[in-house]
Amino acid sequence: MTGSRIRLLIGLFLIFQALMLLGLLDIITAFILGVLYVLLIYLTSPQAIVEKLMAIEVDRDDYPELYEIIEHLSEKAKVRRPRIYIVDDVCPNAFTAGTFKSNYRLFLTQGLIELLDRDELETVIAHEISHLKRGDTKLQTFIYSLVLTFSVFTWWPFSLMFVPGILRHGLRELTYINEIEADREAVKLTGKPLKLASALLKIGEFYASSDVGDSLLNLS
Repeated sequence: MTGSRIRLLIGLFLIFQALMLLGLLDIITAFILGVLYVLLIYLTSPQAIVEKLMAIEVDRDDYPELYEIIEHLSEKAKVRRPRIYIVDDVCPNAFTAGTFKSNYRLFLTQGLIELLDRDELETVIAHEISHLKRGDTKLQTFIYSLVLTFSVFTWWPFSLMFVPGILRHGLRELTYINEIEADREAVKLTGKPLKLASALLKIGEFYASSDVGDSLLNLS
């Protein structure tokens, strides 16, 4: 999705909000339009993330060793290899995005690649591949979409005002469970529990000792 399309979506959302505030949309119509809007956001979010982070897609020629690791883990986990993107950010991080198998994306920061050794990097990538295998990425994106949907209708009866909070709480709980399961799956894929532990320790130490306020990965 190009930058102009993103601006178009923002413009549509503002028009949508204005129509609701003016009382020109009934509840049913507003809900349907809201769901369609969030569905559009859900489907286009992977490319929007690419543009937001100015991520660069790479292939085997650019990072042969990294490509080999991802290809091997994808085959072992029996998932389609995600498209690989590098983010020019010193903060060590990795995450996945995608709504369908055909547009799965794996994002790795330059900071992560430089901080970890090969085996540590392999375990972190295995963790992210596990999220794709388990369907965590699609599910979490869907829940975020629900939060946005309900948050739009701030003028609904008070009985519905607490719904976004419930969804966010549920997302936090679900994320915690998913992270644990992805760690377990990563260990199964690599057989390197100590390397996963050392990778997490290095990442934790980096964030504990660094000011990361200007990180590109702050998507807000």
